[in-house]
Amino acid sequence: MLFQAEPFEPIRRGFREFAGSGPAAPWILLGVVLLAVLAVVVRAVLARRRDPVRRLFRRLADAAGLTPAERRFLRRASERAGGPGGEAMIFFRRSLFEGAVPGSGVDRRIVEALRRKLYSP
Repeated sequence: MLFQAEPFEPIRRGFREFAGSGPAAPWILLGVVLLAVLAVVVRAVLARRRDPVRRLFRRLADAAGLTPAERRFLRRASERAGGPGGEAMIFFRRSLFEGAVPGSGVDRRIVEALRRKLYSP
């Protein structure tokens, strides 16, 4: 009997080793999934920075010296007034700004500061 079991010993040992390496497979799969999610997030962030409308809005806001609170309000106001893609137009058309102010619920000081910074002669 011992003589018959010897030829199958390498096969049996291989199965034991294969069964012992099982818990590593889920970790590898988890790592691959996390890398894929990270790649999608990085690509989305980079694509957002390359958006020409957003870049123009940022450059105009920098040139006007707007604070972060003023930028947030102006971006929301431009999306309400001009729709997506027209965020930069609010810098040049005061009517878009004035149309977005009523009902916005923003602090009056921010609105006045934006009027001075953007539309004063």
